[in-house]
Amino acid sequence: MARKLGAIDYGKFSYALSFANLISIISNLGVRQYVTREIVRRKSRERIFYGKVIFTRLVLSAFMVIIGLITAFILHHNFTMVLLVLIAIISKIFFALTTSNYIIFEAHEEMQYNALTQSISRLSVITLVILALLSNFGLFTIILIYLLGDFFQYAISYIIVTKKFFKPTLIVNWKAAADLVRKSLPFALYSIFYLMYFEIDKLMLYQMKDAASVGVYQAAVALAYKVLILSDAVGTAIFPRIVAYGNSEPEKYKKLTFLSVGLMLLLGIISALTIFWLAHWIINIIYHSAEYDLSAQILRVIIWVLPFMFVTKIFSFLLIAKDHQNTLAGIYFLIVLVNIGTNLILIPSHGAIGAAVATLLSEAFGMALFLFFYNKMGLKIA
Repeated sequence: MARKLGAIDYGKFSYALSFANLISIISNLGVRQYVTREIVRRKSRERIFYGKVIFTRLVLSAFMVIIGLITAFILHHNFTMVLLVLIAIISKIFFALTTSNYIIFEAHEEMQYNALTQSISRLSVITLVILALLSNFGLFTIILIYLLGDFFQYAISYIIVTKKFFKPTLIVNWKAAADLVRKSLPFALYSIFYLMYFEIDKLMLYQMKDAASVGVYQAAVALAYKVLILSDAVGTAIFPRIVAYGNSEPEKYKKLTFLSVGLMLLLGIISALTIFWLAHWIINIIYHSAEYDLSAQILRVIIWVLPFMFVTKIFSFLLIAKDHQNTLAGIYFLIVLVNIGTNLILIPSHGAIGAAVATLLSEAFGMALFLFFYNKMGLKIA
């Protein structure tokens, strides 16, 4: 897709998705993490929780669309970019509803349904994107296909909840929605800073450089972050166990912590080494264009965030399980500050390479913070 669209249009596409990802914080506000933990603790109330979550997500999604459009106009985006951003934001409404269904799967440790719906959605998107590109359709068709993919993912996950667990019921209760948001707020802060950390580099590149720089950067980052599917899968699978062991079975909790961190570190190092050595070959095979020559250098830098990200994924879940979500939010707030600062220093002189170095430095700083706070609270790894 990046090769067919070219660096400029691919940069616009990446910017629109990053903008929507950042704005989508509003439709979540930490609800997923909080409700998953509570359902694990009180499964008898899952249907009530679900009904409240759906209503809350719909209300928050309405605010998300309004705030997203206002922000796009404040940033003086042209009509084309505003329309791209709007389509991307609408797709996030379906994604928010999908993650509401994932809460049920994860609380019951039935993550195969997550994988199933994601696989069907991604396969559909890939197939339609290939057909669109072969038929010489452009940027708007591609982003509409992504919107359709998110809708498919929601529809399939909703059917699974209905058939395998219970018949969903929407609970329209403004007071309950406000209470849910209030209780989820510590998780919301974590989600806000976490998403800012992942998306702010592309937004700053677009504002400080140009769309082409974003396209070249995203070409490498997209490949590196695809590997995070492994950490997401492992982390999501063990999170219910971490919650279950966290307060009642300390020995099992410590053993699971040690094994999880060790496994994640090993997976991260192996992944980073492999992609580092194959970076030029991977970029040439996938993009096969002189426009993306710099992407190979970026990939060889950005790929070293994987060992850090794999391990900090587990640390994040461990802190949530122990009700230390405020500490988690504080850690990511500091990481975001470091990331913004290093991007401001490095992007003007080094462009996309500078953004990659800034991300790597921020991730190393974040790992140090996790280790410091984790040990300070007496939550030993072994």
